[in-house]
Amino acid sequence: MFSHKDLTLDHVTPKSKGGPTNWTNIVTACKKCNHKKADRTDIKPYRTPKKPDFHQLYSRTDHIHVDYEVWYKYINRVPSKKQQIA
Repeated sequence: MFSHKDLTLDHVTPKSKGGPTNWTNIVTACKKCNHKKADRTDIKPYRTPKKPDFHQLYSRTDHIHVDYEVWYKYINRVPSKKQQIA
C-alpha cells in the first residue's frame, strides 16, 4: 500500500498522444512506474479506470486526501479542524 505522497497521476493514453485528463484516462502509479511508462501506450493499468458514481464518491470523502482547500467545493465536504490548521 502506498502513501498519497508516493503516488503520481498517470495518463493511460499519454497527454503527448492526445490523452485527456479525466476519470477514464487517469490512474495512480508509483513514481518509478510512472517514469518507466513515460509516454508509452503498450503498458496498461491493472484495472481500467472508470468514473465513480455519486455514492462511491460521497461515501469515500472522509478518506480523500485534499491538498488545497478550494477542492472541497468539488467533493461536497467541509474541511476538518485538523485540516484547517495544517
